[in-house]
Amino acid sequence: TDLAALKLPIDTFWLDAGWNEGGFPRGQGNPQPDPRRFPHGLGPIGDGVRSNGMRFLVWFEPERAMRGTWLERERAPWLLQPSGTPDDLRYQEKDGFRLLDLGRPEARAWAVDSVSQQIRNAGIAIYRQDFNLYPGFFWSTEEGPEAVGLRELRYVNGLYEFLDELVRRHPGLILDNCA
Repeated sequence: TDLAALKLPIDTFWLDAGWNEGGFPRGQGNPQPDPRRFPHGLGPIGDGVRSNGMRFLVWFEPERAMRGTWLERERAPWLLQPSGTPDDLRYQEKDGFRLLDLGRPEARAWAVDSVSQQIRNAGIAIYRQDFNLYPGFFWSTEEGPEAVGLRELRYVNGLYEFLDELVRRHPGLILDNCA
C-alpha cells in the first residue's frame, strides 16, 4: 500500500534489531542483511521508505559478535572475550559474546566501512547504535592491571573516531546512541 496516502503522522520508518543474517541476538557479528528476508539487501526497503516521504532509521550493534558469526570466523584476533563476569552476567561468557575492539585501527576501519556500506546502499538517514554487553569484563581479559586502562582508553577513543567518521562520510546522518 501507499503509506503516504494514509496520511499518518509518521516521519520515520524504523527497522530494529534482527535484520542481519542470523537474526537477534545470535546473528550479531554477521554484517549482512538476512538473505531470506532481504534478498536484495536493505536498499529496496530504503527506496520504499523514501518514496513515501519518510526517513529510514536502522538499528545496528557493530561492537558485539556472537559465536559462529562472520566476525568470529574471519576476524577473531579483533575480538575481545569476557572474563570474571559475576553470576548474573555469566551468560556473556557461556553464550560466546565477543567485543569488536574498536581500539584496533584495522577493526575500526572495517566497522566504519561495513556500516557505511549499509548506510549508503539503503539510504539510511538515522543510524541507531546499541550495545548489549558490559565492556569492562572484555577490556580486562588477558591484560595486566596496568594495561586495562590503556585498552579502555583506546577503545573509547576508537568508538568516538568510528562515530566521527560515519558523520564525515555521511553528512546529515543523525546518530542515535541508545546504549
